[in-house]
Amino acid sequence: MRCTLVGRMHHLPNYPLVPDDAVRLQRDPSNAHDPNALQVWVRLDGAWAHAGYVDARSAQRLAGCEVKAARLVTQGDGYQVPMEVEPVQ
Repeated sequence: MRCTLVGRMHHLPNYPLVPDDAVRLQRDPSNAHDPNALQVWVRLDGAWAHAGYVDARSAQRLAGCEVKAARLVTQGDGYQVPMEVEPVQ
């Protein structure tokens, strides 16, 4: 499923995200703006760093699903980075 990493400018504005970066998703049910929020984390110098969120429409579609895998598709711009997320069937 194609989706977009958003909010990056608030989390990792100076780190150039690339498709080789390790990615994991984490639900954020206490998020005041979106109960379906999915945080995007990337591996940065041996530690996980919060890079932003899966866009709200995609997070809503993934609500209630387990995610098998996630990856960055391209580098994207400073605001949005295309991603692919594979839900567990």
